[in-house]
Order: sequence, then C-alpha cells, then structure tokens
Amino acid sequence: MPATQEFSDEFRQRAVRMVLDGRPEAGGQLDAIERVADQLAVAPQALQLWVEQAGAKETSESSNATPPAEPDTYEEGLLLVQRGELGKAETLWRTAAEAGNTDAATGLGRLLVQRGELAEAEAWWRTAAKTGNIDAANYLGLLLVQRGDLAEAETWWRSTAEAGNITAATVLGVLLVQRGELDEAETWWRSAAHAGNTTAAFNLGLLLKRRGDFDGAARWSRAAAEAGNTDAANNLGLVLEERGELDEAVAWYRTAADAGHATAAYNLGLLLKRRGEHDEAATWYRTAAAAGNVSAANNLAVLLEQRGEHDEAATWYRTAADAGNSNAAYNLGVLLARRGELDEARAWYRTAADAGHTTAANNLRILLGLERS
Repeated sequence: MPATQEFSDEFRQRAVRMVLDGRPEAGGQLDAIERVADQLAVAPQALQLWVEQAGAKETSESSNATPPAEPDTYEEGLLLVQRGELGKAETLWRTAAEAGNTDAATGLGRLLVQRGELAEAEAWWRTAAKTGNIDAANYLGLLLVQRGDLAEAETWWRSTAEAGNITAATVLGVLLVQRGELDEAETWWRSAAHAGNTTAAFNLGLLLKRRGDFDGAARWSRAAAEAGNTDAANNLGLVLEERGELDEAVAWYRTAADAGHATAAYNLGLLLKRRGEHDEAATWYRTAAAAGNVSAANNLAVLLEQRGEHDEAATWYRTAADAGNSNAAYNLGVLLARRGELDEARAWYRTAADAGHTTAANNLRILLGLERS
C-alpha cells in the first residue's frame, strides 16, 4: 500500500485559491475542483475537503470578528444639529450626559446657551470640566467672563492651558492683557503660536508691535497672515509701513482688502495717497467707505472735492458727518459755504464745533459775524 502523501498548508491554500479563481471559467465549483485536482495531481475528494474547510474557517472568522463600533453619541448629536434636529440632539446628549458622557454634556451645554438657558449650561459644563473635559472648561471660562467672573475663568483656562490646550492658552493671554500682565500674556501666546494657533500668532504680533519689537511683530503677523488671518495681514502691513517697506506693505494691505477687510482697504488708500497714486487711493477709500469706514468716507470726499466732483464729495462728507466724524462735518461746512449754502454750512460747522473742532468753531463765529453785519 503506497504511503499517504502529505501536503503543506501553503500548497493547500494555493490549491483552494485556484479552485475559487477558476469557478467562473469552469462553470461551477465541482468542475473547478476536478480540473485543479488533475493539474496538481491530488485526489478530487481531498481538494473538495480543503475547499470546504477553507469556507468553514472563513465563516467562523467572520462571525468571530469584532463587531463594527457603535456610532459615537457625541458625533451622532452633531449630525442631528447639522440637520436642524435640535430637539433630538438634546434628548440624545442629555441621556448620555446623565450617564456620564462628558462630550455629550459639553454639546448639551452649547445647545442650552443657544436657548439662553445659561444656568443649566454652566452646570453641565462645570460637571464635565471637573472630570477633565478641556472643551467644557474652555466654554465654562467664556461663560464666566461674560458675567464678569474673571478670576474663576482664569482658573479654568489656566488649568487647561497648563494641560497643553492652545485655545485656552490663547484666551488666557487675552485675559492677562486686560489686566496689564503683558509678560505672562506674551508667554502664553508665544506657546500657542508655536503650536500653530493663528489667533495667538496675531495677538502676539500686536503685542510685540505695541512693545516696539517690530521684527518679532512682523514674524508672527506674517505667520498668521500666511495662514489666512486678514487682521494679521493688515497688522503686518502696518508694521512693514513703519519699517519703510512700502511695497510689501501695499501687498499685504491689498491681500486683506481683497478679502473684505475694510480697515486694510482704508490703510491701503492712505499709503497710496502718500505715494501720489490718488486714483487707486480713491478706489480703496470707496471700498472701505462702502463697508462703513467713516474716515475712509471723509478721505474719499477730500479726493473727490480736489477732482472737482463736488456733489459726490458732499454726499460722502455727509455720510461720514452723520456717523459722527467731526472732520467730515467741518469739511462739509466749508464746501457748502463755498457754494453759498450758508444755512446748512452753519449747521455743520456747529455740529463739528460741538464735537470739539476748533477750526469749525472759528468758522462758525466768522459766519455768524458776517450775518450780523
């Protein structure tokens, strides 16, 4: 009797793969087994057993596999909020929060704040913060600041900042600046900026500019501006302008202005006017004025008046004067007086004089004196 032939596991696995791959061409599994058995010189019954064993193993492994993870409760709630199903989100988060889920408690607090239920929001955030939820601690700090409890807000933000949270480090810096503790504010902002927080980088740039460190201010303002922060782009323009780097200042002002930053558009207009580029200056003044910048409206009117466009100049002077700009009120008075509209000129001189504009007060006295004579 011939000895029983032994086959390696690798051989058996290759044979099974050949059967499975050959089923479509052979027209079925049995025909594929016959064909492969003949090719490999093995008994068809043995090959069929190997195929059946491989199928049983695959089924067993599939049934014993780790079941898919349950959807995260907090994430489920966020999806509901995005769909506008706030009631369902609240129910889901409240149930989870009552069972100890701190992320759900944090989300629930945000929903409650939107409804104006600050006391309950505070309670949930405080509970979550005490168990180490950093987001809850940050939100709690913001709520405490809004009601003037700065000391406790600082306590929460400091604890989360010391745990490495860069958002907390950034808002802690703001609180410290308000108290005049600039050195520590700089430390926290520098830490957060190095970690990539663009708001911290922007704030640090402002602080360093205020302290006369223009190189440092330019570095951090540039970092935030290159990350898309338009306030930082405007601040970088200011720093560069002070350093005499006017071409690059124009470029950064323009970047921010193109993104809708009205103050940058105004600053760009100022710089262009200084360089004698009055037409483009007027364009940017107009952009800023249309966005509500009253100084830009007054400056635009000055340029328009110089170009002889008196009617539009009067319109922009009036816009700025109505918004409380005393220079615009004075300028409008001068323009109206030149046009012989003395009654309205007197009214605008008086408005400017009441706001402390000494030249307007003098012009008003002259105008009143002429009327009396």
